[in-house]
Amino acid sequence: MFEITDSGGQICINLTRNDSCEITTYPYTQGAAGEEIPISLDGDDVVMFAVANWTGRIYLRKILTNADVDADGYLLLKISPEDTADMPAGEYVFSFAYMPNHGEECYT
Repeated sequence: MFEITDSGGQICINLTRNDSCEITTYPYTQGAAGEEIPISLDGDDVVMFAVANWTGRIYLRKILTNADVDADGYLLLKISPEDTADMPAGEYVFSFAYMPNHGEECYT
């Protein structure tokens, strides 16, 4: 099972262990007037997707590059059955972190 829901502004991803999914997201930053400014992944820029439990232990980490961005600027995250095979059942938190110059800075 794979499902994305919005619970009062909190995004929840439900994925059954050993299932796969593809998630697209539009990476942007907010300008001074609140406008969305697209983030482009150039050179050594990356986005890290991480899934951790409540103690902070990271169970899944994916590094996404410009090769994972489509022509419209959407970032594609692919999770395979092998990525979740060893994860205990439970609730986790996830984050996306934009890291220009392969981690010189980090923005979540």
